[in-house]
Amino acid sequence: QKTAYEIPKRDWSSDVCSSDLFGLTHLSLPQMGPRHPYESAPADHPLLLLLLDIAAQHGLPIDVHFDLIPTDVPLPEHLVNPGADHPNPGLLRSNQAPFERFLAHNRATKIVWAHVGGEPMNTRTPEVVRRFLNDNPNLYMSIRVPSGTPHPAWMLDPKLNLKPSWFAVLTEFADRFILGSDTFYQDGSNVRGGGDEMKLNFHRILSQLPADVATKIAHNNVVDIYRAPSVSKIELPAGGGRPGGGRQGGFGAQRRPPQGK
Repeated sequence: QKTAYEIPKRDWSSDVCSSDLFGLTHLSLPQMGPRHPYESAPADHPLLLLLLDIAAQHGLPIDVHFDLIPTDVPLPEHLVNPGADHPNPGLLRSNQAPFERFLAHNRATKIVWAHVGGEPMNTRTPEVVRRFLNDNPNLYMSIRVPSGTPHPAWMLDPKLNLKPSWFAVLTEFADRFILGSDTFYQDGSNVRGGGDEMKLNFHRILSQLPADVATKIAHNNVVDIYRAPSVSKIELPAGGGRPGGGRQGGFGAQRRPPQGK
C-alpha cells in the first residue's frame, strides 16, 4: 500500500481540494500551549512541500500554526504542562530554517501564519514580523488577541491601547493581515475560544487604525486570500487612526457588507 507521498498528486489532490473549498487549515508546525498536547512536524517535510504544490495548483491558501523558535531554548515556565497527554518538551529546538524553506518552496501558495500578536513564545515581535513579510511575498498573518490580562506578545498594552510598534507594522503591511478567532466548534456550538472579550479586543485594535487599513484587515483581505467572490468588498476613504487614540466614528460605525447568495 502506497503512502500519500508516493501516490502522484493528480490521483488524490482532486479529492482533497474540492471546488467549494476555501483553504487548507490548520497545520501544526509545531503547536504548544499550557492547555493542549504538544504537536510538531518538520516544516520542510516532503509531504508538506507536496501539499504546498497541490494548494498552488488549486489556488488554495494554507493556514499554519507555527510557534517560532529561532534558537534552542529551555521550555518557558508558563508552557510547562506535565499533565497533558503529550507534554511540551523541556528543550525547544530551533525551527526557523525549515520554516523559511517551507515559505519559499512555492511562492504561488498563499500561507496564512496564525496567531500573530497573541502567541505563546513571544518570538514574533513586530521587527521579526516585518522581516518575514518583506522576505516572503506569499506570507500573510492572522491576528489573535485572547481574553485575559495582556502579556508581552500582545498587540495591546496593559491599558488596551495598540502598541505603536504594531500600529506601524499593521499600517505598512495592511494587505497582509486578517483576524483569526482561534475558536473551536462542535455541532454548531462554541467549544473553546472566542467570546465577547476577544471580539472587544479585535474592536480595540481596529478602532485605533485608519479606516481603510481596518477595513482591509477585518474584511477585504479575507475576500482576496480565500477567494470569496460572492462577498463584496467595502470601500472606505483613508482614515485618521492612531495608536492609543481611536478615531471619529470607530470601526463599528461602518456598514455591513452585502450578503452573498
